[in-house]
Amino acid sequence: MSLIFIVILFSCNQTNKQRTIIDYLGQKPPTDTAELFAKGMISTSSLEHSAPVFSPDGKTVLWSIMKMPGYHMVILEMNYDNGKWSSSHSPSFSDTLANEVYPSFSPDGKHLYFSSDRIGAKNDTNAKGNRLWKAERTGKDWSIPVLLDTLISKGGEYACSISETGNLYFTFGAHRSPDWNILRSENDNGQYSSPVKLALNSTGYEDGPFVAPDERYLIFESDRQGSIGGSIDLFI
Repeated sequence: MSLIFIVILFSCNQTNKQRTIIDYLGQKPPTDTAELFAKGMISTSSLEHSAPVFSPDGKTVLWSIMKMPGYHMVILEMNYDNGKWSSSHSPSFSDTLANEVYPSFSPDGKHLYFSSDRIGAKNDTNAKGNRLWKAERTGKDWSIPVLLDTLISKGGEYACSISETGNLYFTFGAHRSPDWNILRSENDNGQYSSPVKLALNSTGYEDGPFVAPDERYLIFESDRQGSIGGSIDLFI
């Protein structure tokens, strides 16, 4: 599965208001025609299993791939430093024994959310299935990931997207079930409400939500009626 995302990023120097242009993986600016993105660097033969996500300053990109055989999902990272991009590598927070997928930055770039079936602790009694985790950006490195409130993540959660107010949008999908749904949990000073299924869900498959920072729109994938690709399409 190859990625067809072309985007352009820049970071703003708040001191002199000048834009700092970053070499965007050698890609040309996007047009109205979808093109294979970053061939050989991000779009490879490794079965990409998420879109690439860039930090707000444009200097870090992460994405997930599926290693075969075994369907082992891992997250990869590249960093822009001293005028060049690093090679792809595993983030410092990675658990090589676990599946890790769907990285997503908070709008301020301070936290990275992802889905993983890693074990939280020796006495972790709810360790089956993917749950939502959060790692903090500490300079050029990452903190040890922490499991989100178990009210939010009990197993079977994927693809978290975060608004400016900290509200969470994510997918819940039981193993081998065709009925996956997008849920929302509101943030109240760091406390999350019980997740609620959005009214936009159908009787089919919904996954991969991306919410605008101000929550004016939501983009997601679905196999609902009205799709044009014969299987799964993007809806807004």
